[in-house]
Amino acid sequence: GPTQSRRMGPRAQLIFRGLALALARIFGQWKDAYGPTGPRAIIQGGEMMSSESTGPSRAGHVLSIGMQKGGVSKTTNACHLAVALGESGRRVLLWDVDENYGATKVFQIPPDAFFTTMHVLTGDSTAEEAALAFDDPELDVELPQNVDFIPSSRALQGVDRALSAKDKFYNPNECLNPHIEELKALGRYDYIIIDTGPQASP
Repeated sequence: GPTQSRRMGPRAQLIFRGLALALARIFGQWKDAYGPTGPRAIIQGGEMMSSESTGPSRAGHVLSIGMQKGGVSKTTNACHLAVALGESGRRVLLWDVDENYGATKVFQIPPDAFFTTMHVLTGDSTAEEAALAFDDPELDVELPQNVDFIPSSRALQGVDRALSAKDKFYNPNECLNPHIEELKALGRYDYIIIDTGPQASP
Protein backbone atom coordinates (compact mmCIF):
# COMPACT_ATOMS: atom_id res chain seq x y z
CA GLY A 1 0.00 0.00 0.00
CA PRO A 2 0.98 3.70 0.19
CA THR A 3 2.79 3.23 3.50
CA GLN A 4 5.01 0.52 2.03
CA SER A 5 5.82 2.72 -0.96
CA ARG A 6 6.90 5.67 1.22
CA ARG A 7 9.34 3.41 3.02
CA MET A 8 11.06 2.49 -0.25
CA GLY A 9 14.34 4.29 -0.91
CA PRO A 10 14.77 6.65 -3.88
CA ARG A 11 16.40 3.95 -6.02
CA ALA A 12 13.61 1.45 -5.32
CA GLN A 13 10.94 4.06 -6.09
CA LEU A 14 12.68 4.92 -9.38
CA ILE A 15 12.88 1.25 -10.37
CA PHE A 16 9.24 0.64 -9.50
CA ARG A 17 8.06 3.75 -11.37
CA GLY A 18 10.02 2.71 -14.47
CA LEU A 19 8.63 -0.81 -14.29
CA ALA A 20 5.07 0.42 -13.95
CA LEU A 21 5.47 2.82 -16.87
CA ALA A 22 7.02 0.09 -19.02
CA LEU A 23 4.06 -2.14 -18.22
CA ALA A 24 1.70 0.65 -19.24
CA ARG A 25 3.51 1.12 -22.55
CA ILE A 26 3.55 -2.60 -23.34
CA PHE A 27 -0.20 -2.90 -22.86
CA GLY A 28 -1.18 0.32 -24.61
CA GLN A 29 -4.61 0.77 -23.03
CA TRP A 30 -3.38 0.66 -19.46
CA LYS A 31 -3.51 3.79 -17.36
CA ASP A 32 -2.90 4.99 -13.82
CA ALA A 33 -0.31 2.28 -13.22
CA TYR A 34 1.41 4.39 -10.59
CA GLY A 35 0.20 7.18 -8.37
CA PRO A 36 2.09 9.77 -6.30
CA THR A 37 1.70 7.73 -3.12
CA GLY A 38 2.03 4.20 -4.46
CA PRO A 39 0.64 1.70 -6.96
CA ARG A 40 -2.97 2.16 -8.01
CA ALA A 41 -5.43 -0.34 -9.40
CA ILE A 42 -4.70 -0.74 -13.10
CA ILE A 43 -7.68 -0.58 -15.42
CA GLN A 44 -7.78 -1.68 -19.05
CA GLY A 45 -10.11 0.18 -21.38
CA GLY A 46 -11.97 1.64 -18.39
CA GLU A 47 -13.44 -1.75 -17.49
CA MET A 48 -12.68 -4.21 -14.72
CA MET A 49 -12.46 -7.91 -15.51
CA SER A 50 -14.48 -10.00 -13.13
CA SER A 51 -12.40 -12.33 -10.95
CA GLU A 52 -15.14 -14.90 -11.49
CA SER A 53 -14.28 -15.30 -15.19
CA THR A 54 -13.11 -18.77 -16.12
CA GLY A 55 -11.99 -20.64 -19.19
CA PRO A 56 -9.28 -20.26 -21.81
CA SER A 57 -9.93 -16.53 -22.38
CA ARG A 58 -7.28 -15.54 -19.85
CA ALA A 59 -4.13 -14.65 -21.74
CA GLY A 60 -1.48 -15.77 -19.26
CA HIS A 61 0.96 -12.91 -19.91
CA VAL A 62 4.32 -13.74 -18.29
CA LEU A 63 6.21 -10.96 -16.51
CA SER A 64 9.61 -11.91 -15.11
CA ILE A 65 11.26 -9.51 -12.64
CA GLY A 66 15.00 -10.13 -12.77
CA MET A 67 18.46 -8.69 -12.35
CA GLN A 68 21.67 -10.49 -11.45
CA LYS A 69 22.14 -8.32 -8.38
CA GLY A 70 20.58 -8.48 -4.96
CA GLY A 71 18.91 -5.64 -3.07
CA VAL A 72 17.36 -3.83 -6.05
CA SER A 73 13.69 -4.33 -5.05
CA LYS A 74 12.85 -7.18 -7.41
CA THR A 75 10.59 -8.79 -4.80
CA THR A 76 9.01 -5.43 -3.88
CA ASN A 77 8.19 -4.76 -7.53
CA ALA A 78 6.84 -8.27 -8.12
CA CYS A 79 4.59 -8.16 -5.05
CA HIS A 80 3.32 -4.63 -5.77
CA LEU A 81 2.49 -5.51 -9.36
CA ALA A 82 0.72 -8.71 -8.35
CA VAL A 83 -1.38 -6.96 -5.71
CA ALA A 84 -2.26 -4.02 -7.99
CA LEU A 85 -3.29 -6.33 -10.82
CA GLY A 86 -5.31 -8.48 -8.41
CA GLU A 87 -7.12 -5.44 -7.03
CA SER A 88 -8.04 -4.41 -10.59
CA GLY A 89 -9.84 -7.73 -11.06
CA ARG A 90 -7.10 -9.64 -12.87
CA ARG A 91 -6.31 -13.19 -11.79
CA VAL A 92 -2.60 -13.40 -11.05
CA LEU A 93 -0.11 -16.10 -10.20
CA LEU A 94 2.95 -14.83 -8.36
CA TRP A 95 5.77 -17.37 -8.54
CA ASP A 96 8.74 -17.13 -6.18
CA VAL A 97 11.82 -18.67 -7.84
CA ASP A 98 14.36 -17.09 -5.49
CA GLU A 99 16.35 -19.35 -3.18
CA ASN A 100 16.13 -16.54 -0.60
CA TYR A 101 12.32 -16.87 -0.87
CA GLY A 102 11.66 -13.18 -0.25
CA ALA A 103 8.11 -13.11 -1.65
CA THR A 104 7.30 -16.22 0.39
CA LYS A 105 8.38 -14.33 3.51
CA VAL A 106 6.37 -11.24 2.49
CA PHE A 107 3.16 -13.28 2.59
CA GLN A 108 4.30 -15.11 5.76
CA ILE A 109 4.07 -18.52 4.13
CA PRO A 110 6.00 -21.32 5.87
CA PRO A 111 7.92 -22.92 2.97
CA ASP A 112 8.16 -26.31 4.68
CA ALA A 113 4.37 -26.62 4.80
CA PHE A 114 3.68 -26.62 1.04
CA PHE A 115 5.01 -27.71 -2.31
CA THR A 116 7.60 -25.18 -3.52
CA THR A 117 9.45 -24.24 -6.68
CA MET A 118 12.00 -26.93 -5.91
CA HIS A 119 9.28 -29.61 -5.96
CA VAL A 120 7.98 -28.32 -9.29
CA LEU A 121 11.37 -28.23 -10.98
CA THR A 122 12.38 -31.69 -9.77
CA GLY A 123 9.06 -33.24 -10.80
CA ASP A 124 7.75 -33.97 -7.31
CA SER A 125 4.80 -31.66 -7.95
CA THR A 126 3.14 -29.98 -10.89
CA ALA A 127 2.98 -26.21 -10.98
CA GLU A 128 -0.79 -26.41 -10.64
CA GLU A 129 -0.48 -28.56 -7.50
CA ALA A 130 2.04 -26.16 -5.98
CA ALA A 131 -0.06 -23.05 -6.60
CA LEU A 132 -1.75 -21.81 -3.43
CA ALA A 133 -5.16 -20.36 -4.34
CA PHE A 134 -6.14 -17.10 -2.67
CA ASP A 135 -9.74 -18.32 -2.32
CA ASP A 136 -8.96 -21.79 -0.95
CA PRO A 137 -11.01 -22.06 2.28
CA GLU A 138 -8.63 -24.70 3.62
CA LEU A 139 -5.52 -22.57 3.13
CA ASP A 140 -4.11 -21.48 6.48
CA VAL A 141 -2.47 -18.30 5.14
CA GLU A 142 -3.95 -15.09 3.74
CA LEU A 143 -3.14 -14.10 0.17
CA PRO A 144 -4.11 -10.87 -1.63
CA GLN A 145 -7.35 -10.78 -3.58
CA ASN A 146 -7.08 -12.63 -6.91
CA VAL A 147 -3.42 -13.54 -6.32
CA ASP A 148 -2.37 -17.20 -6.24
CA PHE A 149 1.15 -18.03 -5.17
CA ILE A 150 3.86 -20.65 -5.63
CA PRO A 151 6.31 -20.41 -2.71
CA SER A 152 10.03 -21.03 -2.70
CA SER A 153 12.51 -22.23 -0.08
CA ARG A 154 16.18 -22.45 0.69
CA ALA A 155 16.16 -25.94 -0.87
CA LEU A 156 16.25 -24.24 -4.27
CA GLN A 157 20.00 -23.78 -3.76
CA GLY A 158 20.41 -27.42 -4.82
CA VAL A 159 18.30 -27.27 -7.97
CA ASP A 160 21.20 -27.25 -10.45
CA ARG A 161 22.73 -30.32 -8.87
CA ALA A 162 19.39 -32.13 -8.73
CA LEU A 163 18.46 -31.40 -12.34
CA SER A 164 21.91 -32.10 -13.79
CA ALA A 165 21.85 -35.46 -12.01
CA LYS A 166 18.66 -36.31 -13.92
CA ASP A 167 19.87 -34.94 -17.25
CA LYS A 168 23.46 -33.82 -17.73
CA PHE A 169 22.39 -31.90 -20.85
CA TYR A 170 19.65 -29.90 -19.13
CA ASN A 171 19.55 -26.17 -19.86
CA PRO A 172 19.05 -24.07 -16.69
CA ASN A 173 17.73 -21.19 -18.80
CA GLU A 174 14.82 -23.32 -20.01
CA CYS A 175 13.87 -25.34 -16.95
CA LEU A 176 10.87 -23.12 -16.13
CA ASN A 177 9.45 -23.19 -19.66
CA PRO A 178 7.38 -26.40 -19.56
CA HIS A 179 5.88 -25.42 -16.20
CA ILE A 180 4.96 -21.96 -17.45
CA GLU A 181 3.31 -23.53 -20.48
CA GLU A 182 1.41 -25.86 -18.13
CA LEU A 183 0.09 -22.86 -16.19
CA LYS A 184 -0.84 -20.93 -19.34
CA ALA A 185 -2.71 -23.95 -20.67
CA LEU A 186 -4.97 -23.89 -17.60
CA GLY A 187 -6.51 -20.64 -18.88
CA ARG A 188 -6.77 -19.53 -15.25
CA TYR A 189 -4.41 -16.57 -15.08
CA ASP A 190 -4.31 -13.19 -16.76
CA TYR A 191 -0.75 -12.69 -15.54
CA ILE A 192 2.03 -14.95 -14.30
CA ILE A 193 4.60 -12.86 -12.44
CA ILE A 194 7.95 -14.50 -11.70
CA ASP A 195 10.07 -13.13 -8.87
CA THR A 196 13.60 -14.28 -9.68
CA GLY A 197 16.70 -14.35 -7.53
CA PRO A 198 20.07 -12.74 -8.33
CA GLN A 199 21.47 -16.13 -9.38
CA ALA A 200 21.65 -16.93 -13.09
CA SER A 201 19.26 -19.91 -12.88
CA PRO A 202 16.59 -21.14 -12.76
